[in-house]
Amino acid sequence: MVGTLYFVHGTGVREGFSETLKLFCDRAKAAGLIDVAITGDPWGTDVGAPQMNVLAALPPQPKTRAAFDEEATSAQLDVAAWALLIDDPLLELRLAGEMTADTGIAIGVQPPASLVQARMAKFSADTVDLDGTGVTAAELTAAVAAVAIAEPLATAVDAIGSADDGDLWDAVARAVVATILDDNRTIPGSQLPAIAIDGPMRDRLVDALADALAGTARGQVTRVLRKRLLSIGTGIATGQLVKHRAAWMEPAMNFIGDVIFYERRGEHVRAYLAERIGKLEPPVVVVAHSLGGIAMVDLLSLPNPPRVDLLVTVGSQSPVLYGIDGLAALRPSGDGTPPTPWLNIYNRQDLLSFCAKGVFPGVENITDEEVDAGVPFPESHSAYWRVPRTFELIRRNWPKLPVLRGQ
Repeated sequence: MVGTLYFVHGTGVREGFSETLKLFCDRAKAAGLIDVAITGDPWGTDVGAPQMNVLAALPPQPKTRAAFDEEATSAQLDVAAWALLIDDPLLELRLAGEMTADTGIAIGVQPPASLVQARMAKFSADTVDLDGTGVTAAELTAAVAAVAIAEPLATAVDAIGSADDGDLWDAVARAVVATILDDNRTIPGSQLPAIAIDGPMRDRLVDALADALAGTARGQVTRVLRKRLLSIGTGIATGQLVKHRAAWMEPAMNFIGDVIFYERRGEHVRAYLAERIGKLEPPVVVVAHSLGGIAMVDLLSLPNPPRVDLLVTVGSQSPVLYGIDGLAALRPSGDGTPPTPWLNIYNRQDLLSFCAKGVFPGVENITDEEVDAGVPFPESHSAYWRVPRTFELIRRNWPKLPVLRGQ
């Protein structure tokens, strides 16, 4: 097996390029690519976006430790609590279920959980004013039904020991509204229901719903459950996020900056890669990661591309950019031709990886293959080089005969 294996890195690989390339080489050799020349260039350093000093663009930071330790306001805690509920609408009911339950058995008395579920089964959306909320009666009815059959509800009622507890019905109403918000969170901002962007309206809906669900039996509201939820939200409502903003903004901005830079200055990156790839000994296999894959799909879709006998994209977003007409030459209108043969490697745990075959129906020699590093996102996006299957797929698809593109 002879030829050249050329590595095109993605975003965020500058200072660590040498280490990444060494790992890539070691794993490729271990997979049996012994006689293949393996190389790559730090295009990000040479022609990529400049490193940005994020601190220069951030708002002024507190000067004293006391400012970071400052207690969150009630409004901040409320926002944090709803953020938690939208992520997990049943969280507050789970917290209630952790309270000490009354395990006594009352003969001939209907269990509180059954009473709560029975009331919820009789619920009619007509009893709640939904005008202006952006929520339909069908949505509200479905959310009530979903919460009614949820196990955390029964556990919470058993722990509280009463079907008339005002705190319980408040928590149930918040769970129902959070369920609606969770179901709508992928909708474009202009189409979100009003309660998703109007906190006071959302809270009025919660109160009205709690009254409607509990009926005349709704007892005193002590806010005990609400306080437990707010205590969890304290950590994300205080100055800790501000304190650590630079730490998580810097890598995020480097990624976004690389993508934006490529979209505006991509011709420089493509020219750089074309010049280097054009000097390689055939057969040439290019393995391109993330943004590097976008650059290679762009380059090989242009007229007179350099010779590449196999393109391997790893964790690539090029299929999505094609779908939104964001590539340089390959367009949904029919312009350009996808590079082939094309091996596209993805990982279900990598939220930045996508499949290519279905995006180009009818085009032969495009193959999607899955690997799994066993780690979650975002680490999964950088874990491909530690998975032996990645290099096994490259070796298995190594060109048998040199093929000149365009001939």
